[in-house]
Amino acid sequence: MVSFHDFEGYYEKLGIKLIEARATKSDLKNKMPDDLKNGKPEEFIQRVLNPMNDEFLTTVRSQRQALSQQDDDAPVMRGEVYFTQESIDVGLADGVSTFVDAVAEAYQMGVRHSENQQLKHNLYNL
Repeated sequence: MVSFHDFEGYYEKLGIKLIEARATKSDLKNKMPDDLKNGKPEEFIQRVLNPMNDEFLTTVRSQRQALSQQDDDAPVMRGEVYFTQESIDVGLADGVSTFVDAVAEAYQMGVRHSENQQLKHNLYNL
C-alpha cells in the first residue's frame, strides 16, 4: 500500500506555488504519481503495488510453512490485521518475547554467525 499527504492546498494558502515543466520528449515523467495524486491510481496499482505484493506473498509463503498453502483470498494473505495470539494461530508469528530477550537472541545469533565465518576463513586458509 501507499499513502501520503498532499500539501499543495496548504502551500497555496501560504502563497507558495508549485511550478513544473517537462521536456517535450519527457511527457511521461512522474505520470504515475501525478495520476495517483489526481485520483487515478489504476496504473500505479497495476505496475507498482501489485507486483510488490506478489513478491511479498511469494516470500512469505517460502518462509512461513503454515502459510505456504494459503490461497490468495485467505484473509491472512490479504493484509488482515491480527493481535498477538491470532498472529501466532494463523502462522504469522512463532511466539511472544520481550524486546530485551529479542535483542539478546539477535546478539547470540550474530556471535554464532561471526564464529562460523571465522571458522570458514580459517579452514579455507590452512
